[in-house]
Amino acid sequence: MAKAKDPVDVVASIRRSIEVSPKGSRRVRCHSLRALFGFQTWTAQRKDLVTGMLDNEGIRAQPPGKRSRAARMDRPQPASHARAR
Repeated sequence: MAKAKDPVDVVASIRRSIEVSPKGSRRVRCHSLRALFGFQTWTAQRKDLVTGMLDNEGIRAQPPGKRSRAARMDRPQPASHARAR
């Protein structure tokens, strides 16, 4: 069985790694994220828990793109830095 880890500490660690990143983002593979939280499998409840905790810290998680197998997590940019669409 996977080792139980404190989810608050895991989210805080992800937030710190994003803050020190020059790009302000971090890519995390799904199996790595699952391992960070100590889960063996993803369930709807676990996904909701992780998504909610990341949202509370201001971390936006994006699903992997077509060619990537890693989800991208980044902090929201202020409105002055947002790209025009």
